[in-house]
Amino acid sequence: MPNSLMEAMASKVAVISSNVGAVPDLIDDEVNGLLFKPKDTKALSIAIQRLIINKEERDIFASRAAEKIFTNHSLESVVPTFKGIL
Repeated sequence: MPNSLMEAMASKVAVISSNVGAVPDLIDDEVNGLLFKPKDTKALSIAIQRLIINKEERDIFASRAAEKIFTNHSLESVVPTFKGIL
C-alpha cells in the first residue's frame, strides 16, 4: 500500500494515480479518484486538467477517498486482522 497515497486520501485530497500494484485497492476509478494506465502521460494530463477544472468532482472524490481510508484502513479496522498473527 502506498503510504503517500493513503495520507493524501486521509487529508481529503483528490487523488490521481497509475493503475499499478495495490493502488486499485485504494482508488475506485471515477468514485474516489482517477486511475490511468502506467506510462500513459496523455491520460495523466487529461485527469489533472479534469480535476483542476471541476472543483465539485474534485471535492466529491476527496471526500469519498477520506471516507474509504477511515472506514477500511483505520486502526480499529486493521488491528483485528493482526490479532491472530501476533
